[in-house]
Amino acid sequence: LYDFGVVAIGSTKTRIFTVTNTGGASASPLADGGGLVLPFRYLASAYPGSGGNCNVSLAPGASCDLVIEFVPTVASIANDQLLLNYNDGLAAQTATRDILGTGAIPANITITETDPYNFGTIPTGGTLIHLFTLTNTGGFTATTISEVGLAAPFSFTGGTFPGTNGNCTTSLTATSSCLVEVQFNPTVTGLQTDTISISYFDGASSQTSNRDVQGSGVTPANLTLSDGPIYDYGSPVIGAQVDHTFNVTNSGGYIATTIVGGGLLPPYEYKGGSYPGLG
Repeated sequence: LYDFGVVAIGSTKTRIFTVTNTGGASASPLADGGGLVLPFRYLASAYPGSGGNCNVSLAPGASCDLVIEFVPTVASIANDQLLLNYNDGLAAQTATRDILGTGAIPANITITETDPYNFGTIPTGGTLIHLFTLTNTGGFTATTISEVGLAAPFSFTGGTFPGTNGNCTTSLTATSSCLVEVQFNPTVTGLQTDTISISYFDGASSQTSNRDVQGSGVTPANLTLSDGPIYDYGSPVIGAQVDHTFNVTNSGGYIATTIVGGGLLPPYEYKGGSYPGLG
């Protein structure tokens, strides 16, 4: 029994079978026994198969080749029998070889998240990171996997596929998943878009799986204080308290966070003794 193994639908696998005459008389006439039916066939659909060299006779001790291909059209196991008719010098005979093969749905890589995936809004110079999951929903191993689409301000963390915390390689077996890590690092303001394009071979042909991504760059937060550049409290009497309210304005495009007050030394202080001052 010869097993062609697992072959993706739409693809083909070829095998050369060697026929040897171990007897002492010529095998003649030598001919196809008519056993093959699709998805098995002679290469180019005719005996002895393209590249084969078996003829109408085979001398004692000689060998010749038959070229058979497996061309699955459904996802299932197929069985057949290669038959070769000949006369051994005394009577008609048939040489046989059982064959089988398994058809599989081609590899199909999907990428998680909605399309497009929005990294959100971030100040220019900042970085947002996201892990995307690649899943092979087909029945065949995806091979020669690579990424062909990303350009700044989108990139893989660490600079190369699959990213620092990604674990995808150049192949992904059927029903398996792996991770790629992508970052958004804007240097200009405004909405920016790109596409993660995963190129791979599905077992029958080259394919590409895409996931559009987008993100917006804004200017970083920028806090300014009113009444500058110097506010003069004047010349109050010693022991008197003079209050003034300063307005803090964020003139940037992003939220200012972790704001704390500091810097003041007596005789200046926040009213009530702590930031941001009473009132």
